[in-house]
Amino acid sequence: MLQVGDVVRFRIDGTLGVVIKVHEKDCYVLWEDGFSSLELYDELIKDENWTARQRIDPRHPCAP
Repeated sequence: MLQVGDVVRFRIDGTLGVVIKVHEKDCYVLWEDGFSSLELYDELIKDENWTARQRIDPRHPCAP
């Protein structure tokens, strides 16, 4: 299951995006070109490397 803030790749062309809203079967993704779209989970691959790099440490003063 994807979470808000996960970095994903579009399965067809490898475009990078960030998950901005999650639903049961799909999620909204903000793509690297600034476009956003609603995508099914099956069309996305979570990029573990990029997701780990961009996460905010919960102990960081700016973390929610």
